[in-house]
Order: sequence, then structure tokens, then C-alpha cells
Amino acid sequence: MYDWQEGAEKYIKALSSSDPTPGGGSAAAVCGAIGAALALMAINTTLKLKKTPEENKAVLSAAAEELEKLQKKFNKLSVSDAEKYQSYIDLKKAKKSEEELNKAVIEAAQVCVDCSKVCLSAIDALVSVQGKISKIIISDALCAAHIFRAALKCCVENMLINRDWIKDEAMLSILETSILSAAQKLGSSNDNNR
Repeated sequence: MYDWQEGAEKYIKALSSSDPTPGGGSAAAVCGAIGAALALMAINTTLKLKKTPEENKAVLSAAAEELEKLQKKFNKLSVSDAEKYQSYIDLKKAKKSEEELNKAVIEAAQVCVDCSKVCLSAIDALVSVQGKISKIIISDALCAAHIFRAALKCCVENMLINRDWIKDEAMLSILETSILSAAQKLGSSNDNNR
């Protein structure tokens, strides 16, 4: 067994349980973190290669720095999603007021919005260097791009379902804007060209 396998197996086991958390929002964020890690591996491998042109290194390094920040955000969002949804469940079980439940739903929905924004940033960061990544490792960068898109699609699914439960007009507007931004990115062909 590899050192990393235990953590992956624990998370997968937690997802497959009948417990409501972690769920789809957390999984989307974990996918985003995995995509960022894979993109970082492709970029860092390219940076180590002697044949990488010097003029590409600054751009690749900047993208790596950005993806490291985004990976940390994804990690935090995976935990935050589980916490916010669990809070909503606990409030519902305790038969708290409609106002408290609405606030909890808004907080949970905001995590999905935040995750979608991080996905969009991750896609853009990777697209900015995709042509500069070595051909020997480009498949990993392309896989990372697919993972980011899958995570973004999961965020959209969560935002769509959250939209049905939210009564706050401001939050509904935020959700609609985020869903539209994600749909535009997912519909564009510029971020998935080889």
C-alpha cells in the first residue's frame, strides 16, 4: 500500500456511507484539489526539464503558484461544504426556526458558488500554460483540465438544487450568475483544445 492510499480510501469510504456528509459539494472540491495537484505535477515536471525554454519558465512558475493557492482553497471548501450542510441538517432535526434554516441553506449554497469560482480560476490558470507544458506530460495536464470541468459541473448541479430551496433574492441572483458563468465556461471550446 502506498502512503497516500490510506487517506484516499478513508475519504472514499466516507462518501460511500449513508451519512449525508461528505457529499457532492465536498466531492467536487476534492476533485478540484486533485485536478490542481495533477496540473502542478505537469507544470513542475516541465519546469525541471532542461529543454524547457527559459521564456516559458516565468509563466509556468506563476501558474504553479496560482494553482497551489487554488488547491488550498479547494481543500478548505471540501471541509466547509460538509460543515455547512451538516449544520443545516442539525438545525432541521432540532426543528429550528425558518429564519435559521434559511440562513443555513444560504451558507451551504455559498460554498458551491465559491467552489465554482475556484474551478473557473483553475481552468483559466491551466489554459494559460497548456501550450507550454512538455509533450511528455501533457496528458496529465489535459486530464487535470477534464477534472476541473467535472468539478465545475458538480458545482452547477449543487447550485441548481440549492436554488430550489432558497428564498433570499440576493442569493438567488448570485446562484443564477454563477450558474451562467459556469455554463459559459463549460460551453466554450477554448479551454479543452489539445
